[in-house]
Amino acid sequence: AVNGAESEQWETPRRADIFDLKLWREEGPSGFGFMEYGKEHGETDVDRTAALIDQHYFEALNQITIFDKNNVITEEFIDALSGDAAPNHNTDGTLQSFRYVYWVARYSQDERDGIPARTREEYMDEAKPEHIPAHLLPDREPEQDFSNETIPY
Repeated sequence: AVNGAESEQWETPRRADIFDLKLWREEGPSGFGFMEYGKEHGETDVDRTAALIDQHYFEALNQITIFDKNNVITEEFIDALSGDAAPNHNTDGTLQSFRYVYWVARYSQDERDGIPARTREEYMDEAKPEHIPAHLLPDREPEQDFSNETIPY
């Protein structure tokens, strides 16, 4: 292989990053690059390409750190969640439910660590806003102090 063309033929196809994989899982075969990715990996069948993308997605997801050293869920993990596991966001980009995100994160971490899973309610009960990056938490309504108010009757 004087010109290097032969060595290209034997290169392992590159793995897409988790965000492309997430997009393809959500958009399916109509997603830009979905079928091309399958072809790069020797697949031309839609269902087999979808299975390949799922496999690569979950392998990539398992490489992401779920909790940082301060026990805060990483934004990378939150952003990587797809399908039914993807959290709902408010129009300002904040999370609708920090408890839901904590449940998915703690369940995933327990699964990685070989710890038996608990119920959704148990995970959600232990969730605290401190487990979420602050900029993803919605602004709370200030609580009004009525202790010095007079009763108007």
